[in-house]
Amino acid sequence: MLTRMAILFSLFLTACGQDVRDLRLDEVDLSDRAVVQQIGRQLGPADKVAFTTYLVVHGPASLRHCGHKRSGHGKEVATIGDAIELMRLTTRQIPRAVAKAG
Repeated sequence: MLTRMAILFSLFLTACGQDVRDLRLDEVDLSDRAVVQQIGRQLGPADKVAFTTYLVVHGPASLRHCGHKRSGHGKEVATIGDAIELMRLTTRQIPRAVAKAG
């Protein structure tokens, strides 16, 4: 309970100044729905979709979660912003890969 309150407090402070995209993934409990919802409220619509997609694919509750902190491109995914950028890069590459295969 105390940890959850500390995390929510840090998210509140982020809302007051620091960009939530700069928040380190290892500093938040991504398995806590309230924390994820608070992060989502601080993101724009496109970023929220990208972050949600990241959690579905790579989050702690994902069947694909393997504990690795690197994307398939070798870049460390350390912050919420990194996770968003990874999903944007991945979703841009999918249509290209499908076009090449077709």
